[in-house]
Amino acid sequence: MILSRSRDDQPEDHQMKKTTCAACDCELGREAISVKLGGKTVEVCCEECAAALKEADAAATAATTAKN
Repeated sequence: MILSRSRDDQPEDHQMKKTTCAACDCELGREAISVKLGGKTVEVCCEECAAALKEADAAATAATTAKN
C-alpha cells in the first residue's frame, strides 16, 4: 500500500492534530500559556486553566505526600 505524503513528509492519514489546552481541550492559539507541572511543561489557553491545573497539581502532590 502506498501512502501519499503531505508537505511535512508525514503520511496524510497521520497528520498531527492541532494543539489543545491541557485543561479544557480548547484549541490553542498564539496566546498559549506554558505551565510547569511535576517536572513537565504543558500549554493552556488562559490564566483560568493555568490556575486550575496548578491547583490540581498542588492537591495531588499534597495527597501523595500525606500518604508517605
